[in-house]
Amino acid sequence: MVEAAKRELKEEATIDVGELTHTGVIHFDFYDPPLVPMQVHVFVATEYDGTPAETSEMAPQWFPVDRVPFNKMWQDDPLWFPHMISGRPFIAKFLFRDTHTMETTDVKSVPTAASLPEMPPVGAVTHSRHQPPRSAEEAAAMGKWYEPVSYTHLTLPTIYSV
Repeated sequence: MVEAAKRELKEEATIDVGELTHTGVIHFDFYDPPLVPMQVHVFVATEYDGTPAETSEMAPQWFPVDRVPFNKMWQDDPLWFPHMISGRPFIAKFLFRDTHTMETTDVKSVPTAASLPEMPPVGAVTHSRHQPPRSAEEAAAMGKWYEPVSYTHLTLPTIYSV
């Protein structure tokens, strides 16, 4: 999982990182419309090589920690970013309606990063609504979009400096 996160940073921010610290796991669930839930693993890097550059995935920007523009970010970000920024491992659960309206939240600190859940195996059923189609034809008939490789996602927030 760490190597995949490093590859994502290279692709999406054009930087190379050495050590990544597993800091959190976020579970996103959606209803109305019901979408496949996501499990997002959060990592922190404090050192990197290269120059962050804009790509089709992100436009890196630097902000002082006390001026992160939460009003321009996803609704859940102000709830879990403080844990990440302070280095407190956490587990969070968010339920969204219409993919943008946060209905319920639950963010808890955990004792250590070792307490965080591991990423489930590719293709694992992680939710009662999460029944992967057996073929592309079945997916098309179901009218739903499924990721072809993995049902979990990595989120790599922009690295913020003090």
